[in-house]
Amino acid sequence: MDRHRINKLFRYNRAGRWLFGTVVVWALIAWIGSAHAQAETSIQVQVNRYTVVFGQHIRFHLEVSSVADIRSIVLAYRTADTPGTSVQRLTFEPARQISVDYIHEIAQHYIRPFVEVTYWWTIEDSNQTRLITPSQTFVYEDNRFEWQTLSHENVRVHWYQGDLETVQVTLNTALSGLNRARQDIGLEQTAQVLDIYMYATPGDLNVALPLPARSEALTIYETGVILTAFAPEAVQLPKITRVVPHEVTHALIHAATRNDLDRVPAWFAEGLATSVEYAFAPNPEAGLLLAEAVRRHETLSLETLCAGFPVEVEAANLAYAQSASLIDYIRDVYGRQALRDLLAAYADGATCGGGVQRALGISLERLEYAWLDSLLPHSGWAAFWVDNAPWLILLVLTVGIPFLFVLRPQAGQVQEQ
Repeated sequence: MDRHRINKLFRYNRAGRWLFGTVVVWALIAWIGSAHAQAETSIQVQVNRYTVVFGQHIRFHLEVSSVADIRSIVLAYRTADTPGTSVQRLTFEPARQISVDYIHEIAQHYIRPFVEVTYWWTIEDSNQTRLITPSQTFVYEDNRFEWQTLSHENVRVHWYQGDLETVQVTLNTALSGLNRARQDIGLEQTAQVLDIYMYATPGDLNVALPLPARSEALTIYETGVILTAFAPEAVQLPKITRVVPHEVTHALIHAATRNDLDRVPAWFAEGLATSVEYAFAPNPEAGLLLAEAVRRHETLSLETLCAGFPVEVEAANLAYAQSASLIDYIRDVYGRQALRDLLAAYADGATCGGGVQRALGISLERLEYAWLDSLLPHSGWAAFWVDNAPWLILLVLTVGIPFLFVLRPQAGQVQEQ
């Protein structure tokens, strides 16, 4: 065999060996990948579901199998209104086929109505294979009723009992309340949608509230949900025109403070909401209560209203009346921009008194004194003096000074005699 043919055969053999080696390598890679995929999918989820009994519990159910004994199942879930995640390790006897349930009791760990819940499972078997299920999200909604919805712009009203005409009035009142509050806050349209759920009775609403809370209305600021305890019926219009503007103002304050409503003093947040409420539903009794407290010098200290309001009913009513009156005073004396500056200061973390000093240039005590002084009854002469003091002083200076010059020469003439 000549040299040329030997070299040609050698090249063919070398190419064959290279091709064979490539095939072997790719086959090995495919086998490893297949084995890895098989290991990853050796845990199989047959059933992954949840059921809700509103006001009682949420049941998470999982059925899973594996080629090896399953030794660990962990449930993790969180709600959209809180930053934390609940982690629950379930107890069971290891086996290749497992069915487990975890029941979240609402009475023990309250979940706010109409909030999104996200959950996922982590499963491990004795081969140290781990599977994390894709997260699932659902709304913890009150499924006891067939809800209907009427909406406009960023407000939605939900109801299951009542008349459509009153629902429309409720929607219009909410929109008007938002517009009125925006005049003071200076906040334009927000991206957050407000959902107003109108329960037909207080008993229906109470199931949705944390024990032992009882209320005719509740605003869940983080999710923009407002719950009320009265059906959309004509007889409920006085409550609707009073409560709805108040609650939508709270939601707007929360949006304006970038979800830091806790930084806003109670007298400001409740005062602004009550002031907007009184614009739609005036409350003469609140005015009489405040006037009597001022007359008796029994008003609540503004400093005590920074953190919260009293629990006792009459004292709480006085706190609302005082706070609304103070908001009106600031608006009348300093202008709406002062209210916006106050809110901005509190959103930036200013203290109760520090916000007043920053926005109004006076101390909290001085603000309280000036506000109370504006409410004190003055006598006719006192009121006349307050209203006309600058002109009276100018009149005295204009007439009095020339009169003194007239008198001085006469006094000199008497001395010469």
